[in-house]
Amino acid sequence: MGDIQINGSSPAGRVIFETKFTSLKAERNRVLSALRLKALVPGEFPTARLRTVYFDDRKNTSFFESRDGNLFKKKYRLREYVGSVCGARYSLEVKIRSDRKTSKIRRLIYRDLPQGYGFTTFRDLIETFEAVEGERLNDLRLEASDAELYVDAVVHYERFRFDDPYIDARYNLDTNIMICREPGRSDSGTYLEHDIFEIKSPVTGALPEFLKGLNIEPVSFSKYAWGRGLQQTV
Repeated sequence: MGDIQINGSSPAGRVIFETKFTSLKAERNRVLSALRLKALVPGEFPTARLRTVYFDDRKNTSFFESRDGNLFKKKYRLREYVGSVCGARYSLEVKIRSDRKTSKIRRLIYRDLPQGYGFTTFRDLIETFEAVEGERLNDLRLEASDAELYVDAVVHYERFRFDDPYIDARYNLDTNIMICREPGRSDSGTYLEHDIFEIKSPVTGALPEFLKGLNIEPVSFSKYAWGRGLQQTV
């Protein structure tokens, strides 16, 4: 799917295709070894610990859109870069899919949320960050739902980042993916049974030759839909 990022790391209007694969946990060390040997480790933020808080309305609109594979859908999320000391602390996002293209309205936040902040709604989160940053986040306000959006799922994971040395492609390996019921907790939860390997590139990405034979399979996967669906059963 295409990904046009605004206020993000990619220039506005640049189309990025995302291709996802499942990777067996038992193969993680072999996959990482192959990536370290054949790809480039970026100089900044080669690894990250992430916590993503997803929001939805009372009708579960965003969840059903994601679960059912709707061609038009929106996701509302806050991504926290856990333990970040020199980069952005948060990324506040509205991700919109229309047919095969996705646009991401994203604002990077470099200051902490107020101490003891309690998550309530997406609108309150925007207003809180506006107070922290001292400016209006009009791009996010315009894309936010008219309905109130509440915390719906919290997903934690670790990410390893790599760049292809020959083509314009970023490789991400997401590991230890866990659904947690409360935004402020990470000490317990349910783990995904596999890792997710992702290719981001201006062209549709095929699995690199050096990763073939490592039990990596193409998949259509959403951490939000997985986590939210699992949360219904626990």
